[in-house]
Amino acid sequence: MAIEKTVSELAEILGVSRQAVNNRVKSLPEEDVNKNEKGVTVVNRSGLIKLEEIYKKTIFEDEPIDEETKQRELLEIL
Repeated sequence: MAIEKTVSELAEILGVSRQAVNNRVKSLPEEDVNKNEKGVTVVNRSGLIKLEEIYKKTIFEDEPIDEETKQRELLEIL
């Protein structure tokens, strides 16, 4: 299963408004954003890593990854 979060889920995790997250999501590259089966905008793993860097907060609390892996994935994305 792909790791994806909706704008509402991200707003709750990051402690910011849905509008703030939505504005950031709109600025992400197209490949970082999808629609789920309900037609709701979701951010995929590469987009979530970018948002973690922007907000300096951890989104993947339930899936710990070491810093080296996170940096490698971020470099692959950029």
